[in-house]
Amino acid sequence: MIADVLRRAFDDRMHAQVCADSSVAGALLMIDVDAFKAVNDTHGHAAGDRLLRLIGAAITGATRSHDFAARIGGDEFAVLLPRAGREQARRAALRIRGVIADDGDLPVTVTIGMATLSSEIRAIVLAADVALYAAKAAGRDCVFDADGHVDPLQTPARP
Repeated sequence: MIADVLRRAFDDRMHAQVCADSSVAGALLMIDVDAFKAVNDTHGHAAGDRLLRLIGAAITGATRSHDFAARIGGDEFAVLLPRAGREQARRAALRIRGVIADDGDLPVTVTIGMATLSSEIRAIVLAADVALYAAKAAGRDCVFDADGHVDPLQTPARP
């Protein structure tokens, strides 16, 4: 139920961003928590829920104040980056991945797919989702954009 509300809020924000002015740069990050099922299976759902809250806080802490992050279901998060070009989105994705990977309290990593905004919402989501699945197929704990692989070893500092 809460995930549905958050997903609707995210969809509404994305629709407003795309419809406001499709000529303004922006990007979408789709984030999947790697091996999350193992956390639930080993430590229980309460531990999994706590972990998702910590990951949400880490994502929020690694983004700009005007970015919009939401849990969109299960162990998936999305981040809308208004006024972010491809390079800014790439740095944001690598920063999020690095913050989570380097946090000793978070026993997981994340895989991220990213796409720049266009005038068609379905195309944006599909491009980011395809990039996410390509990153997962490449071994997880990395970032792919809609045009190819981004170096997973670079983790820029927060701006």
